[in-house]
Amino acid sequence: MPGLGALSRYTRVLSPPEPEALALERRLAGAVRSAGFDDGNFATFEVDGQQLAVTTFTGLNMVVLWPNASLKAFATFDTYSGAGSQALVDFVGNLSNGSLVLVAAQDEASTGLDNRSLAAIATLGATQISSLGLRDSFALVGVKGGSLPLAVGAEHLSAAGAGPARASVLWAAPLEGGIAVRVKSGGSVDGNTAEFYVDDVKVSMPIGRGMNLVLLGKDGSVLSTHTFDTGYQGLGSEPFAALLREMADGDVVLVAAKDDAYSNLTAAAKDALVGCGAIQVGNVSYRGSYALIGVRSGAALAEGASASGSGAVELSAAVPRYVPASVLEGMAVRVKSGGSVDGNTAEFYVDDVKVSMPTGRGMNLVLLGKDGSVLSTHTFDTGYQGLGSEPFAALLREMADGDVVLVAAKDDAYSNLTAAAKDALVGCGAIQVGNMSYRGSYALIGVRNGAALAEG
Repeated sequence: MPGLGALSRYTRVLSPPEPEALALERRLAGAVRSAGFDDGNFATFEVDGQQLAVTTFTGLNMVVLWPNASLKAFATFDTYSGAGSQALVDFVGNLSNGSLVLVAAQDEASTGLDNRSLAAIATLGATQISSLGLRDSFALVGVKGGSLPLAVGAEHLSAAGAGPARASVLWAAPLEGGIAVRVKSGGSVDGNTAEFYVDDVKVSMPIGRGMNLVLLGKDGSVLSTHTFDTGYQGLGSEPFAALLREMADGDVVLVAAKDDAYSNLTAAAKDALVGCGAIQVGNVSYRGSYALIGVRSGAALAEGASASGSGAVELSAAVPRYVPASVLEGMAVRVKSGGSVDGNTAEFYVDDVKVSMPTGRGMNLVLLGKDGSVLSTHTFDTGYQGLGSEPFAALLREMADGDVVLVAAKDDAYSNLTAAAKDALVGCGAIQVGNMSYRGSYALIGVRNGAALAEG
């Protein structure tokens, strides 16, 4: 069994392209190949025939994709020794429902899996992971909290010596995307409720009779919440229509009727809903349920209506997430870390060009500009009696949201790495800080207040 050795993290940093049309979909092909120690000892990931540039290791390797198929995050977990099992549980637990996840075993991935890590992988739709044996090959194209409706061969387990495993699927996805939203409407006798969820978090707001509404920002944040009484003798139709008409083209609105939203819903209010993509306004009825995930001057992402007594309406959709262009469009970056006995090195590459910088014991760091240029390089001694933790943490905290940082440990970066320094790494998307050890190797391609693009 190969040793753990130095860590090299290699990813092509891609952000979702600027949106063209919110409701567009396309078919995406995903493929994963896995080979245990006896069957080739590799793990590869492909999207639409293009192999992702990631460096894999012993254990389970995971790729997380944006719904438009660009790379969101990559991580490896040592489930042979078990050192990475808890990090795997944390990583999967932090994923939003609906996240697309590709999983491949390499070398040996079963020995250190425990019940919690097996359960975490099962939340991605895996049904065979509990049967993974010594040096088996395992491949999965999964969805956090769900399944792929167009999946064919989305999971493959192959016994050691029986050849590599391959999983592949087609799925329909928005060209942009990332925010999971859900809207529930219940008329007077069908729950009498209006509920809104963004990335599985319920929106806290007062609700009332009539049309309840949530306006979303480009990043999925809740900009404002409103209730308009459009029921019997209610006066909410005019301000309701005015608010919808004032939305900018492409803005997303969530609408849910509660109790009675029909009796005084005016033609102008209905027209305003149509202006957000609604096509079922004519089905809104007295004390009925009605929900909409709408787009101003665009096609609705989801809509539903039911008559009183016919049950509540519940909708869900992936709303496009507008990601800041700070995540280096198309730039290939690579980070290598070697602890004291594993090469004793820290190396950084941008588009295959090595960054020229002095490196030393502790945490070595490169800050990148939005165009991929190297803004600055730093070394912080966080080893035994080193005093680098405080300035290291301060520098990370001062980064702007969306900025990219490359981090590599050298020699010993652990002995005097303070809690504040670890928290600062977490603020750049790190989830494996708890796995750092004396003279161990650690590498991160992080995003300030975002998900790490790669870590190990």
